[in-house]
Amino acid sequence: MTRNQRLPIRLALLLPLLLGSWLSPAALADQAADTAPAPAAAPPAGTAADATFHRRLERDLQHDIARVQPWLDRYGYAAVALVVGAEGAGVPTPGQTLLVVAALDAAAHPRLRIGWLLLVTYLASVLGNALGYVIGRRGGRVLLARWGFNAERLARVDAGFARWGGWLVVFGRFIDGPRQLLSIAAGVLEMPWPRFALFTLVGAALWVGVWGFGVYYLDEHLYAMIGLIRRISPWTAAATLAALVVGVIALVWWRLTRGRPAAGT
Repeated sequence: MTRNQRLPIRLALLLPLLLGSWLSPAALADQAADTAPAPAAAPPAGTAADATFHRRLERDLQHDIARVQPWLDRYGYAAVALVVGAEGAGVPTPGQTLLVVAALDAAAHPRLRIGWLLLVTYLASVLGNALGYVIGRRGGRVLLARWGFNAERLARVDAGFARWGGWLVVFGRFIDGPRQLLSIAAGVLEMPWPRFALFTLVGAALWVGVWGFGVYYLDEHLYAMIGLIRRISPWTAAATLAALVVGVIALVWWRLTRGRPAAGT
């Protein structure tokens, strides 16, 4: 696929990110400031803070990429499947980082094909989450106790699952820490399996879509994409991801119907 052919896809995927930046707390604060009476002139303190944030983000990402690149170079799809599956089962492995690096590699070189990468990652994530759920049901309380979850913390997690369980399974995977523990916690707290499986299928599709499909087509905007997701609130992230899904569906529909003749011709 040429760069010109990828341009409509990039634009369709950039729209949700722009929506997220417009809905983010910082953007909302800027909009409120625009409608308020103008205060006395002050130096642009946010400029230096933003520059520092982006430098730190770039440094961290380069470090993470250098750490996982040898695994990808040597084992390819197998490395992605193993690391993502282990992360889904509760092991603190860099599954998300490896997926990002693999998507960038697929965009730059023909060694990895994005379709196979998305399929392998999705299946590994779902199966890893299922394994984590089983571990949680069979003996997860012992593991959580070893990881510092006393009765009080477990009660808070239980209350959170009782209220937001499905949404936690869907969107918690976008946050380091909860992503590794959610499946085990769902098993420990005995979330019904059909409900867990449904939200896992949806959440894994969103996660793979953002960090696999999204990075593949937005490779030039990777730092802005990751920085945005790190800075926006969970509710804004949910709105952004929902808009991303709508954008992808609209894009696929447009590509399928573009070549069809009009009715009656």
